[in-house]
Formats: sequence, structure tokens, C-alpha cells
Amino acid sequence: MGTKVFLPEKFTLAPGQTKTVEVDFDPPVGLDANSLPVYSGKILISGSNGEELSVPYFGVGSDVSRALNPIFEGNFPQAVSTVNWIPIEDKP
Repeated sequence: MGTKVFLPEKFTLAPGQTKTVEVDFDPPVGLDANSLPVYSGKILISGSNGEELSVPYFGVGSDVSRALNPIFEGNFPQAVSTVNWIPIEDKP
């Protein structure tokens, strides 16, 4: 199982220049989304001077807000206490 990484075209930067680079990922195929699978790796960026930069990435192969429902309410996590789902701020 591998992650598909879509990189931009090759480019060159002069000393002092900066560039924003967008990298897209497809999660590995065959994951069981119900088990909240995670995947990670790194992208190596090589310079013509022999230096390398490692950029790590991490992904979850699931719809976390749906899988952890009802922990997400109003688009942010909510913590609850006991089997009665009492808000954590009422019963820590």
C-alpha cells in the first residue's frame, strides 16, 4: 500500500528566492475507513548543492467528523463524560 503524492513540475530557485509549493495526496487504496487508518511519510527536496530537506506528512484515511460523531458538534470537537454523554465542562 502506498500513498500517491502529486508534486509540482521541477523548478529552480535562486539564492534568497522563496516559493510556495502545493503538494496533493491520495490516501492508500484498500483502507478500512471505519478503523481510522493513518498513513505518513516524507518528501525529500534535493538542492543542486547536495543539500536535502525532508518534509514529513501525515494523513487519516477516513472522514473523521463522521467517524467520531457525536464528538464533533458545530465543526469543533466536544468532550463528554460518562455513558450519558454529559459535557466535560459540566462533569469533568
